[in-house]
Amino acid sequence: MSRRTDRPGGAAPGLLLAGALVMLLAACSTEPYPIETSTKPPWKFTTPTDLPALDPPLSGRAHRIFVCYGSAVNEEDEVLARAEDLCSGGRLVLEDQDTFWNGCSVLQPVRVTYICDPPEQGAAAESN
Repeated sequence: MSRRTDRPGGAAPGLLLAGALVMLLAACSTEPYPIETSTKPPWKFTTPTDLPALDPPLSGRAHRIFVCYGSAVNEEDEVLARAEDLCSGGRLVLEDQDTFWNGCSVLQPVRVTYICDPPEQGAAAESN
C-alpha cells in the first residue's frame, strides 16, 4: 500500500529548507571575532576599580577590546590569540565576560572584554 500526500511537491520543500539551513550555518565563521566598542555606551575610558593594582599602571592609550567566541567551537588560546592580534602586541588585562545582550552571534554567544594597553609607537617599531 502506498502513501499519498495531498501536498504538491511532497517532502521536497522540507528537504530544500533543511539543506538551505545547513548551508547557512556552515557559512558562519567559527573563529573568534571582534565586535565594535560601540556595543557598549561610549563612556570615557577609566581604569576599572575592581581590577587588582596593575604594575605598571595603564597608560593613557588604554582601550577596550571585545571578542566573541563559543566554548563549543573555540579554544581559549584562539580567543587570546585574536585579542593579542587586535592589541598589536600590547599588554592585555582580562576585564569581563558576559553572555546577555552583548552583540555576539547565536553560535558564538560569549563576549570577553580585555583592556588593551598598546605599546608606545617607538617600542612597537623597534620590536619589528
